[in-house]
Amino acid sequence: SGLTGAVEVWAAADGRRWDRTSVQGIVTTEDVSPLGAWRSNLSGQVIPLDDFDARSRELAAQALFAEIWHSSSVSTRQKQDEKLDGQTWRVIEIAYPIEVLDYFFSADGALHAVRIWQNGKSQFTRYSDWRYVKGVRMPFIEQLGSSTDGDLRRFDTIEVNKALPARLSEQPR
Repeated sequence: SGLTGAVEVWAAADGRRWDRTSVQGIVTTEDVSPLGAWRSNLSGQVIPLDDFDARSRELAAQALFAEIWHSSSVSTRQKQDEKLDGQTWRVIEIAYPIEVLDYFFSADGALHAVRIWQNGKSQFTRYSDWRYVKGVRMPFIEQLGSSTDGDLRRFDTIEVNKALPARLSEQPR
C-alpha cells in the first residue's frame, strides 16, 4: 500500500495464525485460534472477526503446510492449466465442503500462488524468493491480492518448527 513497516507472523498447520503489523507507529494485531478470532483496531480496541474473515485467515495459514494435502476432509484433483501473471501454471484443487484452494505450480513443482475461493469470492496470495530454512523451502516474499495492487511482504527471517506461543492468543487488555 506504499507504506513500510514491520510484520511478525506466526502460523501453524492447523490454521492458527497470529499477525502483528507496525506501520509508521500504528500497531495492529490479529489472531485466529481456538480461543477465538479477533483483531485490534488502530486505537487498540479488540474487535471480533466475523466467520468469513476468521475462516479466510485460517485457510491462508493452512495453505503452506503439507498436512492440508493429506486431510480426510478435503478432496484433491488436477484442474486444467491456467494463465496467471503472464505464464501458464499447473493447477491443483483442494476442496473443502464449502471452500476451494487452487494451487498454481510451475513445471518444476515450485508453488507460485494460492487462490482461495470462499463465498463466491477469490483471493490470491503469490509466493516468491524461495529459500531453504533448516531443509524446508520457504517463501521470503508473499504478495496478498492482485499482482499490481496487493500488499507485499518481504520476510527477513523465517523460523520453522517453532511452537506457536499460547500467550499470543491472549487478547490485549
